[in-house]
Amino acid sequence: MISPPPSKNRDLCVLLDSNFLLVPILFGVDIFEEIPKIVERRVRFILLKPVHEEMERLAKEGRPKVKREMISALKICRDRCQVTEFRALGEEAVDELVIRAAEEFGYPVATNDAALRRRLRERGIPVIYLRQRSRLKIEGWIPNLN
Repeated sequence: MISPPPSKNRDLCVLLDSNFLLVPILFGVDIFEEIPKIVERRVRFILLKPVHEEMERLAKEGRPKVKREMISALKICRDRCQVTEFRALGEEAVDELVIRAAEEFGYPVATNDAALRRRLRERGIPVIYLRQRSRLKIEGWIPNLN
């Protein structure tokens, strides 16, 4: 197991799913400003290395639209996200890896993947997602306990 990235003071670490980095591109919502507002804390944005690698692969090999979106998403996260090593177990899918990391580190996850959101909530993991294509919402968050 890899230890979680250290958090400065009371910064909250949030794990980002690759699709969530498309929110600023597709919907014009600044996730880096809005997430700290909804959790009422400073936030450190964490991108797991396998998620980052998946984005890089799609930026090179994806369909033209996907390539453009992933290139833009990688630019957005370059200075705003901390890429953190976290190894997959065998042939573990990226979604499984995100769930395992969230459980091990105790971090909320920002994703728009409905199936992943449901699985995270079933495990009691707070989830941040885009609602009505215009604002962010968090489920399962208790500010005083996290």
